[in-house]
Amino acid sequence: MTDVIVTSNDSTIVLADKQSNNVVVSAPVAPTVIVTGLMGPAATAYVSNISDIDLTQLTGGCTLVYNSTTQKWVATTLLDQQIVESGQF
Repeated sequence: MTDVIVTSNDSTIVLADKQSNNVVVSAPVAPTVIVTGLMGPAATAYVSNISDIDLTQLTGGCTLVYNSTTQKWVATTLLDQQIVESGQF
């Protein structure tokens, strides 16, 4: 893999690859890593901890489907209101 130098300033070089950005510091200074871009909400460890998800009917093969009446995501194997557009063949 070939690294691409994004920017360099005195003793700090930022390298970019397809996976991540890496900060390389040649001076004996603690590096400062700045991450840019959109950040989503804080993550939760379990789907069951999210308040707008109803898992009372959870069984194997379920998917989450939004119920506009209860305003919750519901675990179900019944897909009765979906329209699937799969293109033309």
